[in-house]
Amino acid sequence: MFDALLTRKQEHHKRACYYSGIVAAAIYNANPFRSKNAEPVSPVDFIPGERKRQSLAEQVKAVTAAFKCGPGKPGKRKGKKGAGQRAHR
Repeated sequence: MFDALLTRKQEHHKRACYYSGIVAAAIYNANPFRSKNAEPVSPVDFIPGERKRQSLAEQVKAVTAAFKCGPGKPGKRKGKKGAGQRAHR
């Protein structure tokens, strides 16, 4: 009985992740600022456990590519007083 309830809950969670993945994939695929060579993503890409887990190095590489910042890439606002930075007294 407990196993059936657990399985049902897990399937509900997967379905909810899929629905969220539909929205996330639509936003990502419609992004006008992404590279022309970028591969489209699928809603299944957003379901935990459905794809191979990425290593930390792969995650850093993906985030660095997506936001064009990270290890080895200089920041554009370094040393300037811009939005979000307060002057120290």
